[in-house]
Amino acid sequence: MTNLAVIKQATTLGTQTGDLAGAVSAVILSVHHFVTEAGYSITAAPANATVAPVAPGLLAVVSYPVRITGGTGRFAGASGKIDVIGEVFLPNFPDLAGGKTVFRYSGQLCYAAPERK
Repeated sequence: MTNLAVIKQATTLGTQTGDLAGAVSAVILSVHHFVTEAGYSITAAPANATVAPVAPGLLAVVSYPVRITGGTGRFAGASGKIDVIGEVFLPNFPDLAGGKTVFRYSGQLCYAAPERK
């Protein structure tokens, strides 16, 4: 789940749960990245979301394929694909202030196994 216009007008900021638990940020119409609880980054190629209007100020994200392109730390050289669905709430559209996003993701993220000691 993220809040819109927290950092800049078109920038989201929020948290994520599950295997990639941590923080997530996206700039609308730009490359986005994930930051895990441990502080590692996971980067993604530019992605296009397909949305459908549900109600005034509410959009359903029905398709949002994200291609993982790398990262830092244990995610250096990471690759994979995550399929995302969710909602975007824009109560003050076209102003993004007060907007919120909620996403669910599934897919596969491949990265090198940690070294054994």
